[in-house]
Amino acid sequence: MVQTFKLKAPIGSSYVVDPDDISKTKKALIRTGDYEIPSYGLTPYPDTPMFDGLKAFQKRNGLTIDGIARPGGETETMLSRTLAENSRTNAVQIKGANTKATAPKYREASQKPKHSVQTADSGLLNSDAWANPTAWAFGKAGKQVDGAIDGTIGGAIKAAPDEIEGAAAQLVLRAASPVGRMLGLTNAADALDHFLDGSGRPRTIPRDEARQRYPVIKGEGLNRQRFVEGFTKNRLADPEDENKDNIYEYRSHLLAMKDGDSLQLPAGPDEADMPRDRFNSITRSEENLKNWEIDEALASGKSQFNSEAQNGFTATRSGDTITITGDVTHSWKDPYDFDGGPSSALPEAARDHGNAKEYDNQSAWKQRMIATYRIQDGQLVLQSVDWSDLD
Repeated sequence: MVQTFKLKAPIGSSYVVDPDDISKTKKALIRTGDYEIPSYGLTPYPDTPMFDGLKAFQKRNGLTIDGIARPGGETETMLSRTLAENSRTNAVQIKGANTKATAPKYREASQKPKHSVQTADSGLLNSDAWANPTAWAFGKAGKQVDGAIDGTIGGAIKAAPDEIEGAAAQLVLRAASPVGRMLGLTNAADALDHFLDGSGRPRTIPRDEARQRYPVIKGEGLNRQRFVEGFTKNRLADPEDENKDNIYEYRSHLLAMKDGDSLQLPAGPDEADMPRDRFNSITRSEENLKNWEIDEALASGKSQFNSEAQNGFTATRSGDTITITGDVTHSWKDPYDFDGGPSSALPEAARDHGNAKEYDNQSAWKQRMIATYRIQDGQLVLQSVDWSDLD
């Protein structure tokens, strides 16, 4: 039988995973009825619904219920067999449906979102006038509020005295918020409401809620993988730093350890009051839109997700096994601001002549990483990794 589902590497909450494997597994679980696409869409990053789906599939098929799939393992084999049988019978069952479906609907870049937005210029995506996502929301999707945000009324508001201009802009934007909620754009509506409330205070998003947002899902998964893979090589302390002498010689130091040794990492460059090691992930509006994360694109601009090991890591060697432990602080920041352009007219009027104030969306939490590597043929081979929340 031809194997229809095949993994490159193990999948599990304690493994460094391959993004292609994650996408493949989620799509397979959709076809078996064990994965329902979350509100943040179908991403190439591991999430709780995927692991829950694996466990549900394992339970239904009498397999070990651990949420882990390995190349050549029983879960991979059963998924491959199930998909092959479904293909032959053309009876793919979609979760929650009572009838046969010919194909699942994916929220990917090549397909339309659930709620496509008819823009003012009859286009769906037109990046030429993106000053920021909310500007796009009201400059390009302006016809959603009964025609209130069109060129005529927008021009009339701009021509009014300052105090009237600010009040009128706020009134129109207030009307747009409930429309956004009706379209399922909850994050965008929440962000707009905070802007219009005028406090200017940072909006702190709880950790578990932030982890449902695409830039955070991407950033946390990517940065954790960078830390784990980074110990197996000698690399730049900061990949974006042009100083090529600024190198962390992780691999060299770890391979030089003797049985029973303990080592503080990084054993390389260190600057006062700076994290001992760090990674940064940036997500822009264009990326959100390419992944059909419409709500996220309208709610955020240039998202920055930083992961910092302020005190570095501790490595210990026992036999041929090296264990590395350290605490990493993750922080997400996304300025909700406006920087000019014709599509920013209403938000800028509300900001400059009304009570609206720009602010930052933010969230932060700390995790402990414990990773084990085996020295094999002069290489560091990852055996396991565990990330646990500390707050």
